[in-house]
Amino acid sequence: MSLRSSRISQDFAALKKMLKTGVITQLKPFDPKKKSIDHIAVILKGPKGTAYQGGLFKLEIKYPPNYPHHPPFVRLHTAIWHPKN
Repeated sequence: MSLRSSRISQDFAALKKMLKTGVITQLKPFDPKKKSIDHIAVILKGPKGTAYQGGLFKLEIKYPPNYPHHPPFVRLHTAIWHPKN
C-alpha cells in the first residue's frame, strides 16, 4: 500500500470514529458511482455551545495525488452566516 493510500485510509478511519460520536452525521464518496475514499462528502454537525449549534455543514474533501506531502482540498458547500455580511 502506498503512503498516500495508507494515510487516506487512516484519515477515513478517524472520520468514521467521528461518525459514531455524532460529530459527523454523514460520510460517503463524493461521487457514489466511483466509491472512492480519496474524494468524499461529509456532513458536519455544528458544535454545542456555539452560534453554529444545531447546524449541518456539507464539506467536500479531495486528496491530491501527492498527499500527504500536500494538503487535501476542502470546500464548505453550506452557506454560513458571517457578521460582516
